[in-house]
Amino acid sequence: MKPAKYFLYRCLSRKMHYLFSDKTVIEGMFREVFGRELDLANPVTFNEKLQWMKLYDRDPLKVQCADKYAVREYVRQKGFGHILNELYDVYETVGEIDFDSLPDSYVLKATHGSGWNVLVKDGLVTIGRQTRDLKTARSRLKKWLRKSQYIRYREWCYKDIQPRIVCEKYLESGDGSDGAPADYKIYCFHGKPKAIQVIVGRSVSPQQAFYDVHWQKIDLISVTYPPCHREIEAPGCLKEMLEISTALSSEFLYVRVDLYDLDGKPIFGEMSFYPGSGLLQFTPTCYDIEFGKILKLPL
Repeated sequence: MKPAKYFLYRCLSRKMHYLFSDKTVIEGMFREVFGRELDLANPVTFNEKLQWMKLYDRDPLKVQCADKYAVREYVRQKGFGHILNELYDVYETVGEIDFDSLPDSYVLKATHGSGWNVLVKDGLVTIGRQTRDLKTARSRLKKWLRKSQYIRYREWCYKDIQPRIVCEKYLESGDGSDGAPADYKIYCFHGKPKAIQVIVGRSVSPQQAFYDVHWQKIDLISVTYPPCHREIEAPGCLKEMLEISTALSSEFLYVRVDLYDLDGKPIFGEMSFYPGSGLLQFTPTCYDIEFGKILKLPL
């Protein structure tokens, strides 16, 4: 990015970044986070290659699989309909939601973004781990339906997803923990799982740890959550999870397959093609290079 263009990019608010090309915004975000220029001609690190994929990997199947409603059909076609969470309904507008007819506990998710979720547990409304009310939830859902994950971070596969809201069953573990089932984010390269990021304690105080596919702990954390210092037991369904993630990722250069362990049964969460929007800061940083070596781009 030329200095003059970068200066203009920095001066304008994020709400004005739609004026710039995808390449300019992607280069600007990368420079802000990592303090160096993005090398799209010869990307080396994992994060660099994810930025390259935003710009040049135009597989239409990614659009379906990034859509939190449409991906359900892909999962069924792969033979894993039994791992889908129970779907109560899907809505195109907030006005269609009859909150009085819903059960005491449920989850509302925007289909076209990341982290745009409303959790309702026994009537208690939570957004981003903060207690809210239904009026706020309605307002937030309307706002999300107007927003674009593509415009925010230039994540191409979100560009043409129809904004909708899905209502699913609230998942709760019966293991006596904080209630939230453990979340297993499986990093898959060329159809092969290579690393597993585990998130525990999501509803109260989330922590993370990384393991390899043999459940050996990896000395790695990302900036998303604080590290979990205790040893996390391997899920009893680990083998099944790896088989599922292998099948679901087989069509792609890279995808993160998210699964929950609900009392020994894997439940599908989502598929993510640009975790952290390709701006993940790893500690130690060598893993950015190590993951980059595994991901082979068609350059």
